[in-house]
Amino acid sequence: MPTMQQSIIALHSTFPDLAANVSLTQIPTFLGLPDDADVLGQVMPFAGTIVGIAVASDLAGADTITITPQIAATPKMTSPSQCASLSTQISSAAKAATTVVSKDQADCQFAAGQCIGLSYLTSAAITVKDVLVTLYISTGRTDI
Repeated sequence: MPTMQQSIIALHSTFPDLAANVSLTQIPTFLGLPDDADVLGQVMPFAGTIVGIAVASDLAGADTITITPQIAATPKMTSPSQCASLSTQISSAAKAATTVVSKDQADCQFAAGQCIGLSYLTSAAITVKDVLVTLYISTGRTDI
């Protein structure tokens, strides 16, 4: 198997009808689970950096949704740090958006065993729509 310069992994997530009038709330179905009672974040088995995010939805009117990656010590995502440099907003005028940072972006780096998740912010009264989010993770590894 050829050695890669750097490994990039894409994590795709879909979210059904995010609620309106939300202020920086964690997305409860990051892993496709029915609720957020037990697990909110994905455990990362290796150190790395969240280097990109792509967000898409079919928003209506003057609606906006801002998605921000988070990093925490546990799957419950208690006291997460925001990866503010990857905060990405979509609207009815721009129904898809992407943001990319360097593999050295300090606020998006995580250690092995830490968890990543997502939070979101909406305009006051959005028309609820499904949302697709893809996170791009740089592992820095060359053996996968």
